[in-house]
Amino acid sequence: MGTQHLTLYKFKSLNNIEQVFDIIINQRLYCGLINDLNDVREASMEMNASLQTGIYGLYSDMFKGQIQNIRVLSLTKSYKNHLMWAHYADGYKGVAICVRVIKTDFSPVIYKKMCPDYDKLIKKGKLSGLKETILFRKYKCWKKEEEYRHIQKEEYYRVFIKEVILGSRINEKIQEVLGLLCKEYGIAVSKLVVEKGIIKKEIIL
Repeated sequence: MGTQHLTLYKFKSLNNIEQVFDIIINQRLYCGLINDLNDVREASMEMNASLQTGIYGLYSDMFKGQIQNIRVLSLTKSYKNHLMWAHYADGYKGVAICVRVIKTDFSPVIYKKMCPDYDKLIKKGKLSGLKETILFRKYKCWKKEEEYRHIQKEEYYRVFIKEVILGSRINEKIQEVLGLLCKEYGIAVSKLVVEKGIIKKEIIL
């Protein structure tokens, strides 16, 4: 049986357009460190008062030391997401990059009202998978992002770019430049169309 793949999306602002050029030219995505992610509660846990002085100190010193060099790549499963275009693609002025990745490299994020409970994990003997339990768990308020994650130690993750979707409000000159670059590398280009709140795309290259 051959390698299975997933089609996912990376939303990018064009304020640092050199990052988008790098993705297209080098077919790779940057993986950020835990402390650079936009949720300040990444890798956090719940813990009762009786454990705070002992086990919590052990957790803080050992576990956080282990994950400080781990890098995270966050993608999403659809380009039809107003929230993602607004927050991560500069209010529809950026792009959504459609990529093909190895299916086993990525897992969907689990959204909960509370972060993982250290006490319960101890009782269930599940500390061996603590890193995965914490790094693939986020608060429920992030649910609409429909995030898929990959973790690794390397700075970049190799991808195959299937398509670049231009935001509906993209600057015309930037659209022209990106169109020429994608044509050079054989990448399809579409443009987002928003009609009566419905998102779709039109192929332009």
